[in-house]
Amino acid sequence: MKAPRLIPFVLVAAVAAAGGYYLRAYRSGRTEPATGAAIFAVAPQPVQPALPPAGARLPSRLAAILGDQPLTDANAGTITYRALEESNPVSRMAATGVILESMTASNAHAVYQAFRDIMARTGRRHDAEWGLMLKRYGEVSGAEGLNAVAPHTGNMAFIIEGMASVDPDAAAAALAAAGVENPSLSNAWLAGLCRNDPDKALARALSGEYEDVNTDALLAQAIHTSGLDGARAAIQKALDAAKGEVAGDPVFLKLVESLGESIFHRHLIDGTHGEILSWLEQLKGQPYLPESLIDKGARETASSGKTGEALAWLERMNDGQPGSTTGGQGLFEAITLNPKIMADMDAATFARVIPRLPQSRNTLEILAAVVEPVNPEYARQLRASLPPPDPPAGGEVVEP
Repeated sequence: MKAPRLIPFVLVAAVAAAGGYYLRAYRSGRTEPATGAAIFAVAPQPVQPALPPAGARLPSRLAAILGDQPLTDANAGTITYRALEESNPVSRMAATGVILESMTASNAHAVYQAFRDIMARTGRRHDAEWGLMLKRYGEVSGAEGLNAVAPHTGNMAFIIEGMASVDPDAAAAALAAAGVENPSLSNAWLAGLCRNDPDKALARALSGEYEDVNTDALLAQAIHTSGLDGARAAIQKALDAAKGEVAGDPVFLKLVESLGESIFHRHLIDGTHGEILSWLEQLKGQPYLPESLIDKGARETASSGKTGEALAWLERMNDGQPGSTTGGQGLFEAITLNPKIMADMDAATFARVIPRLPQSRNTLEILAAVVEPVNPEYARQLRASLPPPDPPAGGEVVEP
């Protein structure tokens, strides 16, 4: 049977993020590494440094930090230490970026040691730069970097991501040799693979061989690699390849939810609520469409002053499902956050609101209390629509 379509129409996405966004995906505990590791038999991976072209001029601030000499094995530690002493976070990160682009297998350990030295001598911590440095260490030095930080799993994860971005098989072999089982390491491997091949990374994530897949981080990397449309296409490809069999898989469900949140973010920025509502409507009835996204669609649309559009959409989303109030929680949240929505609402629109709300006494009583100051009549009607109370256990219903 042909898998249901997850990509009903084309969206153009422009997604960009700083490297620090993804560092949170699998950092755990202290960021300083432990030492005394076993040796993993994986050769360093060749990566050519991206040195500035001849005659290139750095901004004066960076030039003052980095000097005018290229990074060498001999001066790598000194230059890195000087960059990490910089108090301006923008200049410090920019200088570190230039250093890391010039990092090679021969100078990588000196750069790594400079991070450790400045922490030991001055107490300065550089968590964001540290994570990026370890990823680069893994790219250029492979197992050497892994040996330097093991058995600290948080730091090993950064190394593994870098290794997997260059040679996924070598990184997998290093993980097996390490004998350390931790979701942060498998998530790091998937992230490294996803830098170059989102299709393969998402397919592996859905293979069932990994526990606790960090779908938010994995999807974020897929979007960084190929844009929102490319990430969505990769998810669809995995769904097609599995002939729809992964539709109920917890990892797939979380991936779709993460995708929905990313699409929401894009359209909340550009103000095109209608497109996200259309996308969700075309997924109506699919087992992988979470109600949380429907609630969010209703909440964000009503909160933007388009209550009529939100109601029409919820009516279509619930069509054919008598008594269903899917998305009503989002409508409730929009009104409770901004009761003025009810202030000038006409009677016909309000009559459509009541059946779309969650039909519980507690919910409607809360809403009536919130609405009372801005529209006492609608508060009265909400109370009049309260369902009967649940009977007490073993007794009759007692009206207050």
